[in-house]
Amino acid sequence: MPGKEHQPTPKELRSRKIAEQTAAFLKAGGKIKEVSPGASGLPSIKDVKRSYQVSIRGFLS
Repeated sequence: MPGKEHQPTPKELRSRKIAEQTAAFLKAGGKIKEVSPGASGLPSIKDVKRSYQVSIRGFLS
């Protein structure tokens, strides 16, 4: 309708907030590294299992 102001959707608000946070991070001297496709930055399941096994062995001995 003419004269009605556009109300941003939750998705638009979230995107705007992320953009503002990113700009502030970069302005404060932060750097962004590119993550290769398929990488998540999380430890692999093998690393998690290995860590769990090591902690259980220490607990049981």
